[in-house]
Amino acid sequence: MLGYNADDILGELKVVLTNPEALYSSFRGDRYTADLKRLTQNERVIYDLKSILLDVERGDVADAKDRLETVTATLQHAELSTGIAFDDLTDWRAIADRPIDWVFDNVLPRRACGCITGPGAVGKSMAALTLTISAITGKTLFPAFTPSRPMRVIALFGEDPVEQVAKRLLAIGAVHEDKVLRDELDSAIVDRLGLLCAQAEPLTQLRNNVVVPTAFYQRLSHEARTADLIIIDPLSKFHGLPSENDNALVSQFMNLLQGWANVNGAAVLFCHHFSKEAVRDRTSHLQVAPRGASAFIDESRWVATLQTFDDKTAASFNIDLEEAWRYVQLRVPKQNYSEHRFSRKPKPP
Repeated sequence: MLGYNADDILGELKVVLTNPEALYSSFRGDRYTADLKRLTQNERVIYDLKSILLDVERGDVADAKDRLETVTATLQHAELSTGIAFDDLTDWRAIADRPIDWVFDNVLPRRACGCITGPGAVGKSMAALTLTISAITGKTLFPAFTPSRPMRVIALFGEDPVEQVAKRLLAIGAVHEDKVLRDELDSAIVDRLGLLCAQAEPLTQLRNNVVVPTAFYQRLSHEARTADLIIIDPLSKFHGLPSENDNALVSQFMNLLQGWANVNGAAVLFCHHFSKEAVRDRTSHLQVAPRGASAFIDESRWVATLQTFDDKTAASFNIDLEEAWRYVQLRVPKQNYSEHRFSRKPKPP
């Protein structure tokens, strides 16, 4: 049980939340160390505590202490001896009525992982950058992707230097200048975009056949506390796994990405390549198209595929075959939290 008050742990809170491993190496038998270890394994509690920590950093210490007292009082009644805090279903009907918190309305929810997948050079990075501009400005650039509000985005682009990414941002801004004014785009990029280009480091490493976070993952976790959307392009530059085909390892890795989403309340959107078989057979509409283990897709709540038009698709849109290479098709074969609008059929009269 937590038999101490908020003042007892407020001083340790920042260390615990910015580097949970410090619990195991720096604490020296403090009377609440065991409880804090268990708390850091409860994602919901971490999310509440990180929100409180933000209040502290803003100078709202008194309010943070009051909120922390509430959290600790609630935990007095939790089954901390097992490290499991079941969801409180006392008012489950009200819980069911809560609206989904979206990053892009009725498309990509917060606290979830999503994937954009396709062959090489099909435009995954440009799609990710367009969604980035849409999110930081709060403007709809792709018709089906309406941001819930202007948001903070962290974008990791592992393949291209910052100069190339800046050129792409400039090109996207020019295409959508009727929707996003120049000054508006400039201020949004400076104020709400955290960009890391061509500095790919592994987010995880394998230790005794267990996927564990690296120091890079921990540093990004600290930076991502106030992010609404985290973009990783391409995932292969960052995952750090010895093999993309091992479902057990990929599942552990996806749990760590989901941890970012759960703790920070952000959406994590990563770009991933098609398998050679999918490119050969043009199986873009299938969830099995992405390269490697199925866990990449199984544990994503939203999946989009990008592919160039073949002759049949171009003809269906009355596009000249010589111009078909200019077009790509986006499909959404997996969409867990909203209607599957891309394949919906009208009801019979």
